[in-house]
Amino acid sequence: MTVSQGLDPASPRRLFGAELRRLRREQGKLLSDVAKHVMFSPSKLSRLEKGQSVPQERDVRDLLDYYGQSGTELGDRMHRWALEGREALQAWREATDTVPSTIEQYMQYETAASLIYGYVSHFVPSLLQTASYARALISALNSTDPDEIAALVDLRLRRQEVISRDEFPVSLDIIIDESVFHRVVGTPTIMREQIARLADASELPNVTLRVHPFSAGPHAALSEGTFTIFQFRQPIDQEVVNIESMITEVYIDQPERVARYRESLDGLKAIALSPAESTQFIRRMSHSLSVSQ
Repeated sequence: MTVSQGLDPASPRRLFGAELRRLRREQGKLLSDVAKHVMFSPSKLSRLEKGQSVPQERDVRDLLDYYGQSGTELGDRMHRWALEGREALQAWREATDTVPSTIEQYMQYETAASLIYGYVSHFVPSLLQTASYARALISALNSTDPDEIAALVDLRLRRQEVISRDEFPVSLDIIIDESVFHRVVGTPTIMREQIARLADASELPNVTLRVHPFSAGPHAALSEGTFTIFQFRQPIDQEVVNIESMITEVYIDQPERVARYRESLDGLKAIALSPAESTQFIRRMSHSLSVSQ
């Protein structure tokens, strides 16, 4: 089984968590109030509400009893989501046993998303990298062990199947800083092939690329560096922002904070090249590299 086929461990538990959060807010309860009553730590309850932890059967029973939802239609749905979440996570881990724990959460969001949009400041987006570019980048940043590099490159290529999968292929809408095209990863030949790949990808129906050119000047979003927003198919499933960090992965799902990142992207879009202009820019970059070799 590939990474993207039949595996979506994040959605059931995020649906469960969204309803859990709604029930608490409707009853005017604080996290600490509920956590104390059901004998959870507030951090555990917070992770359950954010869909970051898998609810166990006892957790579900205690929470539904507390909110008066045991035996109700909603309670039955939440029981089903919790069970599906546990089964989906087990299947995910069996099929992706080589996935580093540091990117497991990111990949689960990636697999569950209907739209991935954001800004990249340093390197080509992972979902659009060629094997050679990925190998050179991983070798420079992550590892010098040949077997580990090969496994990480293979994983990165399998992740790209979310774009072309038969059911619910993910859509990409990415703003790429112009510096990405000038930063040589590997060799000029690798860069030429990679930029040609970007040009082709920009013409796919579910891929939109915009270039933020040097000539557009600075923008507030640039101070954040690379960030990604995941949008999901279920209306109840709120968006999540990922911020790249050298030390850890940071995820934000508070609506008001997510909205700030959307506003930053809107501002960048206003000064970036249009999708058509960006495709032309990328083609020119690819051609200039071909001529120079």
